[in-house]
Amino acid sequence: EALELTRAHEIYVDGAGFVRADDLAEGDVIVGLGGDVEVEHVSTLRGTFVVTDAAIDDDGTFAAGSFDAIVRAPTL
Repeated sequence: EALELTRAHEIYVDGAGFVRADDLAEGDVIVGLGGDVEVEHVSTLRGTFVVTDAAIDDDGTFAAGSFDAIVRAPTL
């Protein structure tokens, strides 16, 4: 499963805490509420994209993907 995030989103990595999406590396282990998942590949898409904003908790943390990865929205 691919998670598509902006580079500024932070994702919770085992042993490192919150890491910016653009700092993820192959072999990192993403912590998910439904189980942990090892990063197999990281790539960057360039261009203009339509994104969706959603109301989330005050700390900006939410779950993403089928394994409910712990993600934090970037601060503006």
